[in-house]
Amino acid sequence: MAKGIREMRRRIQSVSSTEQITKTMQMVSAAKLRRAETVAYQARDYTDAVISVVNRVLSQIDPIDIPHPFLEKREGGKTAIVAITSDRGLCGAFNGNLVRAALEEYEKEKDNGASILMLGNRGVDSLRRLNIPMLHEGRDVGDMANVLTLRQITPIIERLWREEGYGQLKVVYAYHTTAISYDVRVLDILPFVNAEKDDKTSDQYLFEPGAEAVVSSLLPSYLEASLFKALLETKASEHGARMAAMDNASRNAADMIKRLTLEMNSLRQTAITNELLEIINGAEALKG
Repeated sequence: MAKGIREMRRRIQSVSSTEQITKTMQMVSAAKLRRAETVAYQARDYTDAVISVVNRVLSQIDPIDIPHPFLEKREGGKTAIVAITSDRGLCGAFNGNLVRAALEEYEKEKDNGASILMLGNRGVDSLRRLNIPMLHEGRDVGDMANVLTLRQITPIIERLWREEGYGQLKVVYAYHTTAISYDVRVLDILPFVNAEKDDKTSDQYLFEPGAEAVVSSLLPSYLEASLFKALLETKASEHGARMAAMDNASRNAADMIKRLTLEMNSLRQTAITNELLEIINGAEALKG
């Protein structure tokens, strides 16, 4: 009986240590989430502004006159899929949901030719286990996405469009909705679909050094802004998912500690009762 009580105490101490770790990780994730949310919201505004500028420019010209590959609608062209996951785990089903969505898109486009550019250690490891070929393996993205990650993949995407005839770019990412929730979304980035030309607009623009040069400068900025926004949204969602997962783990640990404490007290009560019975029986035997 004493051995069982000691084992129960050891288990309670072990769970208590785990609870302290999960609470600490929850607080760390909460701090990272606040920073990630700020930059993600700023990225939304910036990307919307870039798209607005590109639309306004293209509304003044005929896209046919601008021979840029990002504007071409290539029937039967291959599809590039950029999928964004986290480097670390302990965030519930976050990475599993993103990898599943990426594979669904890959299966849809596989017959026409599709390539996956995976960002994040968890996603790379998952596809390697499944023997899914990857055009790019982006590891160690970090807790806060930065332009170095973009500089790894934007040249690859531009080469695919200019030299290998790709016709569609999709991004699988986590759209940050609230502190503890997100939506897995698939964003069509290329080809750029410009707003229909509005003949009623009163704005007229003079392009210097020329419309083609302006568009050729804006479209790569649009690509980078869209990818960076997806990265930042996913990072914010990751920290929120990890914070929620650690909160659930802390609650489960607290519940387990309560249950184990009750079991230990029950064992102690049983042990005390047995000792009292032995004393009483011994006393009765002496009387007899």
